Amino acid sequence: IDGIDLSLCPYVTLPNDWDGYLESLSANTRQKIRRLLKQVDARGEYRITVATPKTFAADLTNLLRFWEARWRSRKGDRMDGLVRSNNLMLTRSFQSGLLFLPTFWHGDRAVAALATLLDPRKRTFSFYMTGRDETFDGPPSGVILHAFSIRHAIANGFTEYDFLRGNEPYKYSFGCAERRLRPTILETRNGRNLGGRIDPRSIPD
Repeated sequence: IDGIDLSLCPYVTLPNDWDGYLESLSANTRQKIRRLLKQVDARGEYRITVATPKTFAADLTNLLRFWEARWRSRKGDRMDGLVRSNNLMLTRSFQSGLLFLPTFWHGDRAVAALATLLDPRKRTFSFYMTGRDETFDGPPSGVILHAFSIRHAIANGFTEYDFLRGNEPYKYSFGCAERRLRPTILETRNGRNLGGRIDPRSIPD
């Protein structure tokens, strides 16, 4: 769909410092990121907040609202279930300290948010979901949120920023290499559960 290969996973190997990362980018991208982050760092009309226990519910609601508006026409009847499952999964991830959720604001108006899953053991940031207000006519919120997240990841000792599935062109402006997924399906001969029953561990869910 849209010419995107979902078997390709762009990722960035992060250096030890932010300036070192910027030097690995093209001159145009480096200047663009510096200019955009300067706008949010100045705390003028634009700002970025990071979800806290007090703000998380509202921040997640904004993210899922933006994401739903963007994809409902394509997901159709599946959308309500996807919103519920993502709400549950991202809430559990945040409660476990494994979710980074920054929101980009224009004044008091939330215009975009980005959810990234954290793997402290592998020191990896994995971009999971983003959403934005399609009516916002201002700086590119996606570039700003990804650059902000990469800078945060470097500052906190993470060594990889994984864009996960999809070779959308914008990802490669951040200095990505790529991996190709080679999926394997493992199933029983008759296609039913082992022993013909539900695994007891799945019953609560």
